[in-house]
Amino acid sequence: MASFKFRFEKLLNLRQHQQKQIENQIAILNHELARERDRLKSIYLEIEKNNNDMTAGLQGRIDIKHIVSLREYITKLNKDLEVQKKVIIQLNNEIEIKKHQLIKAMQKVKLLEKLKEKKLREFIKEEEFQENIILDEIGNLAYARRNNEH
Repeated sequence: MASFKFRFEKLLNLRQHQQKQIENQIAILNHELARERDRLKSIYLEIEKNNNDMTAGLQGRIDIKHIVSLREYITKLNKDLEVQKKVIIQLNNEIEIKKHQLIKAMQKVKLLEKLKEKKLREFIKEEEFQENIILDEIGNLAYARRNNEH
């Protein structure tokens, strides 16, 4: 009996490898996105803290230099906030692109896997057919031998 060899096995392995690479890239991007969201949250908290400090400073004895300094820092934080939002949008876009690439890679793998299954079924069917031919020949030879003995 011959062993089954899929003609496109190397291509299938390559496509599976590419799929895993894209999955890893998505995982890295998701980790980076979580980190950037944490940074965004910390900027929001820092803005809130400084707004509270400024409000508290306005209720007591007013230190103009401190208030101006806080206001400038809050303005800088707001700019950082906008930059951070853009970073997060960019990462989300990259993740979406990678997800589309993953879907295409998965489709290519699935196509080759289905082809492999089909070829394996055909191989098994052919092997069974050849086995039946051999068994028929053995049966015919045994029958002929018995008839020759009589």
